[in-house]
Amino acid sequence: MNGQYVSVAGQGVAKVRAEDLLFLKEMMEKGVLKPVIDRSYSFEQMADAHRYVEIGHKKGDVAIKVGHYREL
Repeated sequence: MNGQYVSVAGQGVAKVRAEDLLFLKEMMEKGVLKPVIDRSYSFEQMADAHRYVEIGHKKGDVAIKVGHYREL
C-alpha cells in the first residue's frame, strides 16, 4: 500500500491505526466496502471542492486528487 491517510478532523477524534487502514483496503479490494465518490477535484481546485460541499447537495464523498492517483 503506497498511500497516506490525511484528516482535518478536529480534536477528540480517535487515532487511525495502520491495521485499521489495511482492513479497510482489504474490504474495498473484496468489494465488501464500496466508496461512493460524488465528485473529485484536483488539489488546485480545493476551493471549488469546498464550495460544492458547502452547498449541501453532494450524494457521496468528495475526493481531492494529490499527485499520482488511481481511479476507483
